[in-house]
Amino acid sequence: MRKECNNVSLIRVDTTREIRWNAFRIVAFGIITVNLFLESSHHNITAYSIVAFTYFLTTVTAIITSLYRPRWRNATMIYILIDAILVSFVLYSNLLDIEMSGDHNLTTTSLVIPFILLNHVALRQDRKRVVLFSSIVFVAWLGILIVQSIWHHNLGTVSFFSSLFNKDLGLAVSFGFTSLAVYLFTAELQATKVLALQSDKMRLNLSRFFSPQLATTLQEKGSGLELIPSHAAVMFIDIRGFTRISETIAPETLAKILAEYRQIASRSIFNNGGVVDKFTGDGILAVFGIPKETYDDCDRALACALEISSSLDSWFLGMEKFVGQKLSIGIGLHFGGILSGVVRSGHHDEFTVLGDTVNVAHRLERITKDHAASIVVSMDLVHALKFGFPSQQFMQLKGTKLPGRDARLDILYLPRAKTQ
Repeated sequence: MRKECNNVSLIRVDTTREIRWNAFRIVAFGIITVNLFLESSHHNITAYSIVAFTYFLTTVTAIITSLYRPRWRNATMIYILIDAILVSFVLYSNLLDIEMSGDHNLTTTSLVIPFILLNHVALRQDRKRVVLFSSIVFVAWLGILIVQSIWHHNLGTVSFFSSLFNKDLGLAVSFGFTSLAVYLFTAELQATKVLALQSDKMRLNLSRFFSPQLATTLQEKGSGLELIPSHAAVMFIDIRGFTRISETIAPETLAKILAEYRQIASRSIFNNGGVVDKFTGDGILAVFGIPKETYDDCDRALACALEISSSLDSWFLGMEKFVGQKLSIGIGLHFGGILSGVVRSGHHDEFTVLGDTVNVAHRLERITKDHAASIVVSMDLVHALKFGFPSQQFMQLKGTKLPGRDARLDILYLPRAKTQ
């Protein structure tokens, strides 16, 4: 559904852009009309009317196409080709009114038209379109000047070179250099657009795993993000009974269950300003307080833990019927000093967090099983809360022994619901 909505939005943007682009043609049409009817005699009014009508018809067709076929890229190439041919005719349309031996210089409005339409094409920010339009106009312009010079030379009025090397040739060369400048500018815009798209894609990829703040930091600094000491709330999440599930169901089904579980947990982590440091099977390591500490890291971490516990309790009820086993969540929370940054390992650098705080949070998650708890929180985190402890029915234990550690820790734990 989200993908379909994005496609609809892109189509609307393309349509609006196409309408604005083609609306610019109306300006050129007005200039062409003035040039063909006001600055010309009436001897060839039929020919001028055909040119004006052709451009008007092309403009209307282009606008209709932009409304109903905004992504039809070949259409704009056709319209640009028609524009170039019409411009080539308009440049020296006065040849139709003047004797072959007369003055064939450009009129003011006919000179303006190719430059206006060149800007019109440049608005597409496409090098191919700029090259197509400018090449046809420039070659036709030079061709007309050469033909005029041959005619004048054959009539004996002036020499071929005297007729060719005049201000009209200078104007043609000026158009050529302007086209080159527009091409280079368009190429630079396209390169910038590609870099912007790559940057957005990289940011999108990073945002799947990190908070917006950390994604931006990683994008800007990359492997230059050194390990720095700070204080953070660390959360470990694990599904009780997941190992038994993996032994009884197909790998494809297991992957879908794991993906859905991670989506539920990571969405809550990101919404609360946390960072997913890593996924390890059904385990998740999340951190609140990187890349920059904030005053309410512990409050957000605890709120996130309660939110995940509630969301997964509901999800487990549905999964129980599907996998035939009871599932439960175990979450450990601790607050303390950490090192966070990029750990270099030669070919594969990794952003991670290190320190005893991480180890303690992991062990707090492990003892959720011993106390039939869904969440175990250290008193260090409780004391760091800024907005007080929530009203849930937590139980307190002093001097709790953690696996693999000599030091004891005071904790609070939230017993699992009896249905689990």
